[in-house]
Amino acid sequence: MAEGRIIASTPAFALFRSPVTIAVAGNEHRKVNLNYAFCVERNTGKLHVGLWTSALESRALKPPSSMVRLGSNPIFDCRMDVQPTKVVGLKVPFTWSFAMSCLPEGRTVRVPERLGELIVTTARHPNEAITKSLNVL
Repeated sequence: MAEGRIIASTPAFALFRSPVTIAVAGNEHRKVNLNYAFCVERNTGKLHVGLWTSALESRALKPPSSMVRLGSNPIFDCRMDVQPTKVVGLKVPFTWSFAMSCLPEGRTVRVPERLGELIVTTARHPNEAITKSLNVL
């Protein structure tokens, strides 16, 4: 979380990105960006939070086809997968890798193509994309 940054914001929106390690198929640990979109309804103050993963490198980004819409509880349990790396010939672990086993629970929602493209543009060029996003959202 210390490496996380708000990469784009308006008075009612913020896009927060943080590098994390997740466990993927085959129990492989992979580094990705965890993206949170925070949207506040101007009239009610109700907060909506969307969550998705993306590649670390901006040139490898692809529009997300879906995201997790988180519930209203800001506290959740996150199962972790731990893998030790041992030096050849030693039984004592040299380093440890900690990975999220799953994303927080929520409702999976489809991301419209136009919004997916805006997400990629914002991730690559945050300062330029905010102005354009106000016209799309």
